[in-house]
Amino acid sequence: MLFLRRATISGAARRPIDPGAEDPAGYSVVAADSEAEPGVDRDAWGVPRGTETRPEETSPAVWAYTIDEPSLSWTKRSFNDKRWARGTAGFGSAGAAGLTVATPWVDSLDLWLRRSFVWEPGADEPRLYAIHDDSLEVFINGKLAAQAPLWSGGRYIEYSLSKAARKVLRRGENVIAAHAHDTGGGRSLDVRFTEPLGASLYSAHWWATRPYSDVAFIRRWQIAGPVTDSEHQALLALQCPEQLDEDGWSELRVLGDRLDLGAALAAKSNSLCWAATWLIVDEPVQGYLWLGSAGGLRAWLDDAPLMLNHEHRSARADELRVPIQLNAGSHRLVFAVEQQGAPAVLWARLAGETGAALEGLTYALEAGSERSPVESARALAAHPAQLSLLDLAAVLPETPAAALELRSAEHLQTMAVWSTGAESPRWIDRPQAKDPAPNAPSGARGVLLLQPRAEQRPARLALRVTLPPDAAGFSVNVAAPSSVGAGARVRLGVVVAGAVSWIADEVVLHGKRAGKGRWVDVKGVFEQPPENPALLLLLVESHADSEPAALFLDSIALR
Repeated sequence: MLFLRRATISGAARRPIDPGAEDPAGYSVVAADSEAEPGVDRDAWGVPRGTETRPEETSPAVWAYTIDEPSLSWTKRSFNDKRWARGTAGFGSAGAAGLTVATPWVDSLDLWLRRSFVWEPGADEPRLYAIHDDSLEVFINGKLAAQAPLWSGGRYIEYSLSKAARKVLRRGENVIAAHAHDTGGGRSLDVRFTEPLGASLYSAHWWATRPYSDVAFIRRWQIAGPVTDSEHQALLALQCPEQLDEDGWSELRVLGDRLDLGAALAAKSNSLCWAATWLIVDEPVQGYLWLGSAGGLRAWLDDAPLMLNHEHRSARADELRVPIQLNAGSHRLVFAVEQQGAPAVLWARLAGETGAALEGLTYALEAGSERSPVESARALAAHPAQLSLLDLAAVLPETPAAALELRSAEHLQTMAVWSTGAESPRWIDRPQAKDPAPNAPSGARGVLLLQPRAEQRPARLALRVTLPPDAAGFSVNVAAPSSVGAGARVRLGVVVAGAVSWIADEVVLHGKRAGKGRWVDVKGVFEQPPENPALLLLLVESHADSEPAALFLDSIALR
């Protein structure tokens, strides 16, 4: 039982839903005191009797429901539910994953439902589908038909009817009853006899609010840990740290979308890792915090509990969504992430209610009123998609000449690298055969892997340098791995008079250039001298529409 995972997403409701009103989030809301009667005229599939409508095209069933604990006989056919309210499925909070909410369930931890259905012998046995957050009990004619101790993962799951429930099924009218208990956070419940047509892990509203591809992930963190968690239960009892300047916290900037806490903290299995950052907004904003993790995850906002998800899953970005509202000013966001076999990894980003980036939002490691000019510049440099090239040229810290050799990951701290995925950009200290594919060629001490996304958005790097008086251009030493596509298109540019001047455009093929083996120099010459300090740009694209691309960057040289 210690390994049963409890999965809840707290803070799921932005605000109570007003019955009878249209929720701005797009939910169709039905008043709880509707005059509609329970679905006594529906067959075992939820279809109104006497119709030929396909089950998937019918309206959701109407249930009798209550949030007050009923008597022990509430599951039986003879129970009188006339004093219960009537509501249309599904029941839940505005943040319920996988469910379009028709009747709000926001003021209690428990919900009880009942309705009638008609079953004829000879027909197929009813197949039961349910979505629930958290635990579920389903009864048919007073007999337990199915149960689940955990949430359904934001999707409808098929449950087999128990032998006891199959035995009490009778010709004509039967009664199905369901009880769900929420352990905190998002709530959802719908039980039906037919799988929703085109059912997916998330609802249409969920997909409509997914972040745009250019919405930045949080890439600068304060991290701490690991803390031993041998019983896998510490996440449930954790308290938020009061101060971020306690001993044991260190700073980390990630290059890609994903924060690998397990690797950064050398965490072993059965442990917890911490991550924290600041959210700074100029004006009040409302939107969603989008998260992904492999292990259990807990979050606090301004030291108050924000969400808890105690489930282990395959790690991927944007899998969890938490409504969030921020007043103008600085807000501390803190996470605890489990490492239980799978690495403690975290994706986190904020987006507006339409999926667009939140205007005026900055991720930082210091509160807004206390931020130094250097911290402000580094905060913006870590999330360059938020800036125009002119703004980037103004705020990007200057890169020292020695850092152009890229001998360590620290040399990237003053450069802006546009994220292109969980595995790219990736820094490799010393290329080795055992490194995750694609493998870098030998002959380099430290390299940066850049991969454009499949939809051909380029991988980009920008740096701000002071050019020597005799500088005529710059070059990059690069190599294309043989394991990815046929090569990559490399473009070099410089910002001159507020516009980009492209000074090199070359296709780098893997292993097909003479001279330095697979490492080649791509050179660019300035058409006109840029002003100092100059903003230099590197773009990596696929040179064939149907081919993926990847490029290793070893060094940058001024010429």
